[in-house]
Amino acid sequence: MKILIVGLPGSGKTTQIDKIAQEYGLIPVRMGNILRDLASKGGKMGERVKSIMASGELVDDETVAELIKVEAAKIGDNFIMEGYPRTMEQVKLFDPGFDKVFYLGVPIEVVKDRMKGRGRSDDSGAAIEKRVQVQMEDMEDILSFYKNVLVKIDGTGTIEEVFKSIEDNLQ
Repeated sequence: MKILIVGLPGSGKTTQIDKIAQEYGLIPVRMGNILRDLASKGGKMGERVKSIMASGELVDDETVAELIKVEAAKIGDNFIMEGYPRTMEQVKLFDPGFDKVFYLGVPIEVVKDRMKGRGRSDDSGAAIEKRVQVQMEDMEDILSFYKNVLVKIDGTGTIEEVFKSIEDNLQ
């Protein structure tokens, strides 16, 4: 089973991925973690990715699509993913063929508050604003593209309430 969780930064995607992966024996794939790992290793590509992420911009579509294509080839068809795709260009470059897509809907002000509380180095005020703005641009198109496998979930509930809503739609 190939599952995608989408939503704005701070909508609870990572928390839900961990729970679903554990419950259903899926491999969690987090594009943000892949990029942060690359940035921490340094080198030309790592430094470039680190600089882009610190500014709140998205890493270019070709790089991201290639990284996720390599990761997907390693793990096969038993995963839950978040952080990819974030643009329609990424979908065109590589679409893993998700069986189910969950959108965690959370109001922007709640998202911003949650992100400020995470304490990550790439979550400065200006970077948060930019990241939310950039991701809003393609979100509707991505949701429309996956409409046949899309389930919209209210992401403002407790962790358990959101998990239950997702679980109800995996049966």
